[in-house]
Amino acid sequence: MNVRSSQMFLNFDGNDIFSFKGLEVQTHPDQTLDQRHLFPFLSTRHNRVWVFTCLCLSVEFPYQYNFSNSFDKFISIQKWLKSLHISPSQTPALQCLPPDLVFKIRQFSFIFLDDVFEIKLRDNYELMKDKSKESSKRLQLLDKKVADPWKQHRELLPARKIEELYTSLERKHIEIYIQRSRRLYSNTPMRKSLLTWTVSDLELVALADQSLHGLERVRKKLRDIDGVGPFPRDGLPLVVQWCREIKFNLTAFLDAAARPAMGTCNRPQEHATTQVLLRFQIQYILVHYSMGALLGRSLDPDWPGG
Repeated sequence: MNVRSSQMFLNFDGNDIFSFKGLEVQTHPDQTLDQRHLFPFLSTRHNRVWVFTCLCLSVEFPYQYNFSNSFDKFISIQKWLKSLHISPSQTPALQCLPPDLVFKIRQFSFIFLDDVFEIKLRDNYELMKDKSKESSKRLQLLDKKVADPWKQHRELLPARKIEELYTSLERKHIEIYIQRSRRLYSNTPMRKSLLTWTVSDLELVALADQSLHGLERVRKKLRDIDGVGPFPRDGLPLVVQWCREIKFNLTAFLDAAARPAMGTCNRPQEHATTQVLLRFQIQYILVHYSMGALLGRSLDPDWPGG
C-alpha cells in the first residue's frame, strides 16, 4: 500500500492542531529493518513495516486551548472500538504481532501560541521605549541648536521662536510614533508563538517483538522496570498495551518565549536560539491501563500509589 497527500490537517474544535505537508504512508508485508540488529535480545527477525514520511509536521496549540479533553475522548473511542471488535476470550498473545513503525519527518514543529492582545501590548511597549530614547536624542539636538547662537554670538533666539521649535518637535515625535505603529507589522510578521520547539531530520523507529507482545510479557516488563511498586491484588487488566523498542535520531532547536525588542529600523532583534543535537538509542515501554494509567500506574483505589 502506498498513500500520499500533499497537505492534510487534523482539526479539533475548529482549530487545525496537526498540519502535515508532503505526507506519504507505505506498508511492507515482511521486511527486516537494520535497526533490529541494534537490539540483539529481540527474538523476531522479520515483521511487517509501516513507513510514515512527512516533509513538515506542525503541532500548534492555540492560546488557552484544552487539548486534553479531545485527547481523552479519542482514547475513550479507541477503547470502545477494542471492546466492541475484540473478544474477551481472544488474548493478546493469540493476536497478530503489530507492525513495526518508522517515522521520517524532515521538520517537526511544536508550538504554543500566545495571546494576541499580550503580543500587541508587548510590541507597543517596546515601540514606546524606543520612541522615548529617540525623542530624547532629538530633544538634545534641539537644545544644542537653541544654545548655539548664544555660545557663538552671545545672542538669544526670540522666546516665541523657541516655543514654536519645541512645539513642532513634540508634534514630530507623535507623528513618527503613529507612522511606526502603523508600519509595525508591515515588514515583519507579528510573532504569535509563546514557545516553539523545532526538530529537524527526525527518524523514529518503533519495533514490535514477540518477547514484548502479550499481557503476561508486558506485566513482566513492568516488573522489570518497577520491581518495588506493588501490583493490584486482583491483577492488572490492561485494555491497551503498547510495548516497543524505540530508536530515534533528531536535531532539536528550542526557541523559548521570544521577547522582541524594537530598534530604530522598526524590526524585532533576532532572538537567540539554543541548538542541541540529540542522538538517543533507548529501550522504551509504554503501557496504558484501562482508564488511562501510564507505565503501570493504576486507578484502582486498592493499589497503593494508584
